[in-house]
Amino acid sequence: MSAQINNLVIYYRCDVDENWTIKEISKSSEKILECDYSDIIANRVTFGQFTSKEDILNIKKAVDDAIIKKEPFQLVYEIKPNANKKLILEQGQAIYDEHGNAVELTGFITDITKPDSFQAHINIYTSIKMWLNEIKESLTKLKLKASVAEINTITDREAIIALYFSQGMSMKQIAKLFSLSPRTVEVYLYRIKSKLNCHTKDSLRRLFIDTNTGQELIISSIRMLSTNDNI
Repeated sequence: MSAQINNLVIYYRCDVDENWTIKEISKSSEKILECDYSDIIANRVTFGQFTSKEDILNIKKAVDDAIIKKEPFQLVYEIKPNANKKLILEQGQAIYDEHGNAVELTGFITDITKPDSFQAHINIYTSIKMWLNEIKESLTKLKLKASVAEINTITDREAIIALYFSQGMSMKQIAKLFSLSPRTVEVYLYRIKSKLNCHTKDSLRRLFIDTNTGQELIISSIRMLSTNDNI
């Protein structure tokens, strides 16, 4: 995987507490926050330190509402680690315990200060086949119980819908994005889950996180969403 990809997207996992205490975060966070990774993972430096009080209140309200509704959240806000402001897109969702209480947040953060949605759109469609080929070559490594023959039948549309679904978008949001009915989206998801023998949102997400081309697709899809007025 190229250094460029490492520097563009952040995966994180944090507690649901007052400070959103970080439990896991990509090393690429040090580029966006412009500080040492050791300080970030130790929670000595946080995104909140570089975010306005108004944005923090809006973020907290949006996340709290999403937790109550058990829905994913999508946030856009500014940070200012140094002289220049950065526009941040954050997409995530809560993880719940057996009693239905939110115990963690997990998601992706990226710098969208200068997004290029057209190039991102091209990258998605040209990378899908590469991603599927990478999965076929890494079945053992990914611990995936799927056959090459079944993977060969996966369509671009099925894979792209799985990409957005794995990042926390609802079927209704995906349907609106692609001008489809929620039922059609549901059918596409059922097909690709069956072909990959991969039946949960988290297991789908791991197929993107754990593959080089999958990470490129995550970046491209985030850029697309950041400039799309249709969702």
